[in-house]
Amino acid sequence: MADGTSKVRQSELIEIKEISLNLPMLGQAFHRYRLVQFSDIHMDRWMSRERLNEIVELVNGQNPDLVAITGDFVGRNPARHAERMVECLRRLESKDGVVGVMGNHDHWKDPFSVRKILKASGIHELDNRVYTIQ
Repeated sequence: MADGTSKVRQSELIEIKEISLNLPMLGQAFHRYRLVQFSDIHMDRWMSRERLNEIVELVNGQNPDLVAITGDFVGRNPARHAERMVECLRRLESKDGVVGVMGNHDHWKDPFSVRKILKASGIHELDNRVYTIQ
């Protein structure tokens, strides 16, 4: 930046851990299958559109076969931030789609609004449901 300070990209603050699993009973079609899981978006004032877009770019850069978001999509006011969440989350790319489950904050704040956000974003909510991939 012009004043000598530097701006840290959100993606530089995120640690990516690659874990290889040996699941001998899993079909050969899933050999080298890439699942990217992340959580705790807590969309609110501190989670800007720019910040979430950087996270989406980072996830997409992992070339996932499936993306799983494991809860706490929202902060204080889900309806207020719904439009920008949908705009960002719709950009997630994976061969077999995006699945998600709601976290405690999602249930505490407004589960109805969170479900609308998930649906509009193309995220398959797993809430006691099965999502079959082949």
